[in-house]
Amino acid sequence: CNQTASISGGATQSFCQNSSLILTANQGNNFAYQWNFNGLPITGATNNTLDVTSAGYYTVTVYQNNCPVTSNFVSVNIQLAPPQPLIVSSGALNFCGAGGVLLQASAGYASYLWNNGLTSQNITATGTGTYSVVGYNSLGCASIPGSLVLNGSSLVPPSLCAVSVDNNGNNVIAWQKPQTTLIDSFIVYRETNVLNELIPIARLPFNALSKVIDNASIIFGSQTLEPNPSLYPNRYALSLRDSCGNYTQPGQIHRTMHLSVSEGFGGFSKQLVWNSYEGYPVSSYIIYRSADTATTNFTAIDSMAPSGGELNQYSDLNASGDWYYKIEMVFDTAYNCDPETVGKSMAQIRHSQSNTGSNKYFQESVTELGNSIFAEVYPNPSQGKVTVDVSLLVRGALSLSIVDNLGQVVRTVNAGNVAGKTIVPIDLSNLAQGVYELKISCNNSNISKRIVLNR
Repeated sequence: CNQTASISGGATQSFCQNSSLILTANQGNNFAYQWNFNGLPITGATNNTLDVTSAGYYTVTVYQNNCPVTSNFVSVNIQLAPPQPLIVSSGALNFCGAGGVLLQASAGYASYLWNNGLTSQNITATGTGTYSVVGYNSLGCASIPGSLVLNGSSLVPPSLCAVSVDNNGNNVIAWQKPQTTLIDSFIVYRETNVLNELIPIARLPFNALSKVIDNASIIFGSQTLEPNPSLYPNRYALSLRDSCGNYTQPGQIHRTMHLSVSEGFGGFSKQLVWNSYEGYPVSSYIIYRSADTATTNFTAIDSMAPSGGELNQYSDLNASGDWYYKIEMVFDTAYNCDPETVGKSMAQIRHSQSNTGSNKYFQESVTELGNSIFAEVYPNPSQGKVTVDVSLLVRGALSLSIVDNLGQVVRTVNAGNVAGKTIVPIDLSNLAQGVYELKISCNNSNISKRIVLNR
């Protein structure tokens, strides 16, 4: 062979943890390539470059006129990321903007990068926000960011009284106004499709009624986000702007209840499932039923204590035909929130209700899908553990598969021979962050859902 084979960059090369390294082979006329890892060919690695994500020994075989020449090996090492830096604060933000807070990142890093663009070890903060810093070692490897939440106002972030779903199918957010002259306005936040990521949806002056009906569409990145109580619950929080123009961080998050209803086996009962209310302790849940959607026709048929978990379930036996349901939760006796709203809706704001759910809606959804399977996945996005709420019109062997973006099945769950409503928990905490496809199969019917894992 007349050609040579070599890899640029030296005999020993390194890359940072959670990153990668590009190896580049020499080029020439009519060259073909095959990369090798620890002496074995790498399937599909036939370009003049290789994206390396594992430590080991790499060579490249260069072909010219079917004559092979293999390079010397390159030893690739992974450099561990430096530890997460700590942030220590000193000083205070005084009311109406005077003063500042010195933020000191822990020592021992070659360089620093704060989320406001500053690169010194210490910075001075003068306003509300989350301050974070990344530390880099001498090789340029980045740490996990260290962060600190700072309130720019001396006022305490307020909490909501309750969030609920009104009789028109809209989410309602209500709060109690403190007796003070130091508040300029209130800001209501709704969570996006990313866990704990909040965006403002309304700002009300202090003298306005302390209630917001959320039916607004919000542009978030390339997406249009809007609440849909009939499909999923929403999470809300409240912050305030003080009379000096400073903002607090959002306070306690509250989440609405979402009710789904499906047929029990044989169609003679109804299976109700709803998520637990989040934001304040619940004393009990009241189950309401009606033959139609008229508000005045709903009658309480039972009550139950909270399950203590993420989901609550109830079976309405001997309920053939089409029925409509609502769930109302009752706060415990210590609840004393009193928002200023017209008519004191939400039963004097001592109760919060779910959307209207019906087995009829379930049947119509299945008809639209042309399928005998209906499913919901929550929480989604998730940090690792998800619950799949599956409803089947026909009994059969239920199988669930998780597929990664390479088309590989990374998790399979066989839920057995079931019918009606089935709750299937799936633990994905050992999978990498990213987007996965959930494939649900029963008999000859199949549906797919997207699951987003965030860490």
